[in-house]
Amino acid sequence: MSEVLPLHITAPDRGDVDPQKDFGVRPGVRLLGSLARLTVLTAIAAVATALVADSRGHDETTTSQLEMTQRDGDTRDLPFDADQFFVPRWRLTNGPRVRSAFRDVIADTIPSTVRVQTGNRDQALGMVVGARGWILTKGSVLSGDDLACRLADGRELPATVEGVDKLHDVALLHVDADDLVPVSLNTSTPLVGSWVATVGLWRDPVAVGVVSVPVRALPHQAGVLGVELQQAREAVITRVFPDTGAAEAGLLVNDKIISVNGDAIENRVDLIRTVRSYSPGDEIELKVLRDGETITLSALLMSESSALPFSNRRSMQNMMGGALSERRFGFPRALQHDTVLRPNECGGPLVDLNGEVIGLNIARSGRTESYAIDAATVADVATRLMTAAGAEPPMAPAEPMVTGAQSVE
Repeated sequence: MSEVLPLHITAPDRGDVDPQKDFGVRPGVRLLGSLARLTVLTAIAAVATALVADSRGHDETTTSQLEMTQRDGDTRDLPFDADQFFVPRWRLTNGPRVRSAFRDVIADTIPSTVRVQTGNRDQALGMVVGARGWILTKGSVLSGDDLACRLADGRELPATVEGVDKLHDVALLHVDADDLVPVSLNTSTPLVGSWVATVGLWRDPVAVGVVSVPVRALPHQAGVLGVELQQAREAVITRVFPDTGAAEAGLLVNDKIISVNGDAIENRVDLIRTVRSYSPGDEIELKVLRDGETITLSALLMSESSALPFSNRRSMQNMMGGALSERRFGFPRALQHDTVLRPNECGGPLVDLNGEVIGLNIARSGRTESYAIDAATVADVATRLMTAAGAEPPMAPAEPMVTGAQSVE
């Protein structure tokens, strides 16, 4: 299977912009006026909310009861115009009125965005990188054989995984189509403080935020299996924590783990060191000695905050802001933005005020910490994965990137 339509990549020279000619044309320029008006409205709304809450004795708990949002649909609006009476704090920065100001910004990228599902369950968003059915998404959330992509035009197509770059947690999918619209990547470096929007399948963005930290490497986070081991030499389980990968895999007390992904385990130190070398979201194969018989089990590793959510104060605070991605660290290059995303809203395009794709959202890491693989790295990963899959790559990245070709499967 070959690919002939290239992924369009630009690194524009901002010096040739004519403000008078561009005014009213670039979506980012039009947006500035809307954001200015929203700033005034936000200040008024904040005062009004404080006065109402004070006079009626309402607090944030009462407000949250009224939110009843439907984020998986086309809106986060409150029911029966309740927003006319109470203005929750999140609405001041990421409410439906703020997001609606970005409609023109994301319009051109919506056709290049897909929803990735297993069964009828949403797992992630995806980004079209090749017209003949090639799509990038977040890799570690994919499971099961009934993988499908829902396109912006309403089509739902079966999908197959054609390659995985484990270092960046990016998977290459393929669907049977030859009329998809590849994204246009802007490989220039976004400035800290610049607005960004996460594109979904609806006319309004999924969420908006600002770039908070420039592109950098994110250190590895150790995976957690979810067992307690005896203090003796051998790797024998004395406790299986509930709702962990170990429990889901069927590990039991007194099981002795003798290998992980083919690597022999001689003692408890071997097991701890080996498991920690993998990341949350990785699936490992375990050979287990149980009642004199050797059995094989597969376990999905978790992060410490997921496996043991009350193990430390920081984990508790982060989890209070909503669910986090299991694999959210260990990326060689990623930019950080403060957009509040759900884990299943990662994997798709992140655009700037000009509607240009500057990255692929890869993880939600904290209450106001989300990560995106930058556009130059996305281009490099797409090239490597598509080449390995036998497709013509979209286009070589603007600059050579080190992405760990050994992780491509």
